[in-house]
Amino acid sequence: MDIAYYSVKNDNQIVVVRVSPASGTILQVRNEGAIRNHGFEYSLEQDIIKNRDFSWVANFNLGLNRGKVISLPEDVAEITGDQYGDIFTSAYLGASTTSLSGKDYLRTEDGKIIVNAQGYPEIGPKKDALIGNREPKFLAGLTNTFRYKDLSLSFLLNGRLGGDVANVTERGLISMGQSKMLETYRGRQIVVDGVVNMADGSFAPNTNSITLNYPTIIDYFYAVSSNFIEDGSFLRLSYVTLGWDLSRLVKNTPFKGLRCSMTANNLFLLTRYTGADPTLNADTSRGGTGSA
Repeated sequence: MDIAYYSVKNDNQIVVVRVSPASGTILQVRNEGAIRNHGFEYSLEQDIIKNRDFSWVANFNLGLNRGKVISLPEDVAEITGDQYGDIFTSAYLGASTTSLSGKDYLRTEDGKIIVNAQGYPEIGPKKDALIGNREPKFLAGLTNTFRYKDLSLSFLLNGRLGGDVANVTERGLISMGQSKMLETYRGRQIVVDGVVNMADGSFAPNTNSITLNYPTIIDYFYAVSSNFIEDGSFLRLSYVTLGWDLSRLVKNTPFKGLRCSMTANNLFLLTRYTGADPTLNADTSRGGTGSA
């Protein structure tokens, strides 16, 4: 068994900030700001069965990380990174280093969507509202290896709990009228699950219906980037490998060993994410959910 805890603070990050045009420039690259990452990693390897002809070895690992922005340059509350339409990877002062920002509906303090008198949801004016966090609650994996004489079988189950993903593919399909969702909802009348702001400042449940025609879908659904942030939790059978140790056939030869194996990858994936894969990335030069 191995347990590790870490806590790392990085000062003087390289950031690009807007400055007064009176300085002769608009943007400056500066060494400012600090972030802290802390988390733990746990692994346990166990011989469950071990004898001359048969063995079963299991390895379990679990890890999590929490990143937080400690400080940023003066008057800066957010640093944005890569952009996908109007969705940005962001780091907010006092919040996660792996946030997602974009457009969202106007909401009450308890998160309910505010709807106008005609039944249409009201879209907030901010383009950099906090709409998600890519950081998962934890990552875990379980590897099992079975051996019977010269044959072996191993497989890996791994998964992630939490971690938001921007489904940019679905957004593109909706804009072109090709989303599977449109088969169910296009042309239907619905009542938006939200509240109406009354004259006395109180809120009442929305009861007005609207028709989901093309302009409504584009203006009130497609235009709001928070609609395309999804839970990236998953459980995957990453691989299964069947091996055959043939070293006994080359005992009296210059070869030290001989082994044949067959491997199948990505045999199944359980997830609520509606895109292609919750670990795929819009930026092919990176891996995982580092960008979106």
